[in-house]
Amino acid sequence: MMGLRRRITIGFFSLVALLLFAVAISIAELGRLREDAREIVEAGDRGSDLAAMMMSGLQKQNSAILRMVATEHIQPDSEYNEGTSEFDNAYSEAMEVMIHGTDLDAVTNAEKQYRSIVEAYLSPAPTPIINDTTGSLEAFRPDAKRFLEEYLPAYYALDNAVKRYMASPQSSIAQRTAMVEDNAYRTITPSILTLLVAVLVVLMFHFFIDFFYIKPILRINKSLDHYLATRVPFNPNVEGNNEISKLKESIEKLIELQKSKNA
Repeated sequence: MMGLRRRITIGFFSLVALLLFAVAISIAELGRLREDAREIVEAGDRGSDLAAMMMSGLQKQNSAILRMVATEHIQPDSEYNEGTSEFDNAYSEAMEVMIHGTDLDAVTNAEKQYRSIVEAYLSPAPTPIINDTTGSLEAFRPDAKRFLEEYLPAYYALDNAVKRYMASPQSSIAQRTAMVEDNAYRTITPSILTLLVAVLVVLMFHFFIDFFYIKPILRINKSLDHYLATRVPFNPNVEGNNEISKLKESIEKLIELQKSKNA
């Protein structure tokens, strides 16, 4: 039979192992929680940076296009090329990482409409026309007023789409914060469960020690007091085969030995 001391030792070591396991799970979940929080901050910052780059590139394109319309010098300049490159690079990176995908779809649709109008204006017709003033051949260009009527709504639509994309980290952060909140509950759940299990184990230990250790000793002590005071036979009710039962047997042997000496 396993002794009481060994049982108690194994029980307490099991409780310690359970607590350490819960701590390990909590640490792992806290690591995931920290990583989620870092991703929220990085995604929000990167999305805002890309939106700012797209906005800057779009404004450069708009300035260059309006200047071309005003001067009737329909030739993309360095500012237009720089703005186009800046917008395209930021847009391509946003597509690769797919930050705030729903708002990026709106940018995609608005950009296609905007690009088609601009390219149609900048691309000359295959058949040149004769300039009435100079008599020279020139590429046909659409009417500036008609172009602006098509261009400005497309530009503002793209501008608004980019602004919504720039503001989208706020809604994304709210969604991700809800996820982090769920992860936080998941982080503390193992500790709560372990605490409940620990309380249950402690109660079981209390019952175990009280039933197998405290009460038998009290019964032995009470029976021994009665024997010494009134010579009532020493016969406490002790169950099991452990240190307590051996103590009872030793006392019984001692009493029998004392009786044999007095006889």
